Amino acid sequence: MVTATPKIGQFPLEVQDYFPFEPRPGQSLMANEIYYGVLANNHVAIEGAAGMGKTVTCLSSLLPICKREGCTLLYTARTHTQIQRVIEELSMIYKIKGRHELTGISVYGRANMCLNPEVQGAPPVEAMEICGELRKTRRCRWYEELKSKEIDRMSGCFTSEYVREYGLEAEVCPYYLSKELMKHCNVIALTYVYLINPFMRSILFKTLDTSLESCVLVFDECHNLPDLAMHTMSLGVSDRGLKRALKEYHRYDAAGKYPLILKFLKHFKGYLDQVQQEYGAHPEEIEIGVDLQAFIPYLATFTKQNGAKDLFVLAREIKQFGRHIRRLKLEAKQSTYSSVYHFGTFLEQFISTVKDSQYLHYMILAKDRIQYYIRCIDCRGLLRPLQRARSIISMSGTLEPIDAYLDICGFPQHTRRRVLPSPFSHKLVRVFAMRGIDLTYFSRTTPQYQILAKRCLEVIRATPGNTAVFCASYDVLESFLKKTEFRRGIKDLGRPFYSERRDFTSRQNQEMITKFKTKGHQGKKAVLVGVCGGRNSEGVDFPGPEMITVIILGIPLARMTHSVNALITYYTEQFGVYKGKEYAYTLPALRRANQAAGRPIRTLRDYGVIVLLDDRYSHAYYRRFLSHWINENMVILNDQDGVLEGEVARFYLSQQNHENNIKGGF
Repeated sequence: MVTATPKIGQFPLEVQDYFPFEPRPGQSLMANEIYYGVLANNHVAIEGAAGMGKTVTCLSSLLPICKREGCTLLYTARTHTQIQRVIEELSMIYKIKGRHELTGISVYGRANMCLNPEVQGAPPVEAMEICGELRKTRRCRWYEELKSKEIDRMSGCFTSEYVREYGLEAEVCPYYLSKELMKHCNVIALTYVYLINPFMRSILFKTLDTSLESCVLVFDECHNLPDLAMHTMSLGVSDRGLKRALKEYHRYDAAGKYPLILKFLKHFKGYLDQVQQEYGAHPEEIEIGVDLQAFIPYLATFTKQNGAKDLFVLAREIKQFGRHIRRLKLEAKQSTYSSVYHFGTFLEQFISTVKDSQYLHYMILAKDRIQYYIRCIDCRGLLRPLQRARSIISMSGTLEPIDAYLDICGFPQHTRRRVLPSPFSHKLVRVFAMRGIDLTYFSRTTPQYQILAKRCLEVIRATPGNTAVFCASYDVLESFLKKTEFRRGIKDLGRPFYSERRDFTSRQNQEMITKFKTKGHQGKKAVLVGVCGGRNSEGVDFPGPEMITVIILGIPLARMTHSVNALITYYTEQFGVYKGKEYAYTLPALRRANQAAGRPIRTLRDYGVIVLLDDRYSHAYYRRFLSHWINENMVILNDQDGVLEGEVARFYLSQQNHENNIKGGF
């Protein structure tokens, strides 16, 4: 639905009273779309490029409506860094516009806020139960101290870090202090899970003593929402996890009080061992479907032969034993994670989803492990209750086609939608798509990889700063480095070289990225190789000199595994033949490519080159899924030696001349 919007350049009068900065291109258009959309009791979905200031524009557009109607603004994002940014922007409105009636807080979970080492870093459910045990037995001195004090109503904007530091200094519980402060806040910034997970959502609204109908919801970077919602409700158990559960059982039930639990653990592991033996060792990870018509009778046989009432009762008993183990570990000041408890949770998930078509049951096999995985493949049921909210605002830099996002989330098709014009000048951003580069699966030959290496080296030679090469997958990355002289070519150019690896820990990866960024600030012209959909192509920004050129090798389409084929089949049943494969297979791949392509362009002052090395990026069908600003700045080139290098060199020469003119006063 195309919606009419008032004249570009004018903010609604009420919004002007909150907007604290000099407007950037596109902000007034966005403000009008949100403000008038919410006034008309609509949901709103907007695509706007990174760097245009979507957060502060959204806040300024919603705050006057929330104030007038007495609504609470729940602003959600994927990461803690993003929700901290919300409070920083709210603070600017508070200070610059003098809106001292505003109160806001960013919310972290117990594991991040708690001062007890037993709770810090624990999974959410585990952290909640340990916290409950410590409070119940009055062993948390910070909580006891907080109970003895009267919490005054506070005004201002508070980050979670500030609340935690205050709690540490005042010797009170930061987590429960933040829960008290939330009750008096106009704006609460939190991660998606608080609204996605039904249990956490119920606790949130009980704490706030309000209803969904009295809240305006914002989903920032909302392209992440469907996958994260489905991931939240997915769960697996492996043969290794079952071995740990058996070991845990023998340690904590030496007297044999729970023989049925021991027998069932062995029975379930026996099934995994049987499947692993049948399929043998595999050098690469594979997926196979679970024959539920055979597996359910296999489990039913156990209950009959061993006098168990049913699997649900057994699952509850396993979880109860797991809680007992966690209490004993807590008393011994050990890590309170329990493999027995995890298996009980998995068994409950199995029972509740085994006949639900929205969940997929399959096995993941590798050479030395096997995992039974339950994957949620439809997030509409999880998100449907949220439609009762006063309004929902969905925002992202990579949301097109918006109809697909609304379909997958189950949001109403009458939602107002807008793709904002690109704020990036053609003089600052150039996108080159190469015709004649074939990186489809059966064309990934050594000669084709050598051509790719040649083109990448041409681009790197012409780039006066840091360059990243993001490959379609780890298989492409490893073949690219193995079958070409690319690494040697980088060495000959004297460029520092960094490569992402599958087995990197978070710390190793962060150290590598820090070095790469530092080289950029030092003018050392480093090269980073990674994968689309990886930690560095989506979760990290590289503004300014940290990255000025990005090369995308291929389209990051998923391998046709059992789960991917099942997802295509399910989406085809739900949305039709045309949309089924598009939503399940094509769209997620192009979203990954969009995210990777946008890494160096994070502010309106950034300039850079994006090179798309795959013929398919020049096709009209695939371009439909690329961000508006990428399409607007795209130049399609025929693949010939020197053409790409010349284009990139001319672009950066024009940037250098522009900077020299500015310095010279022209």
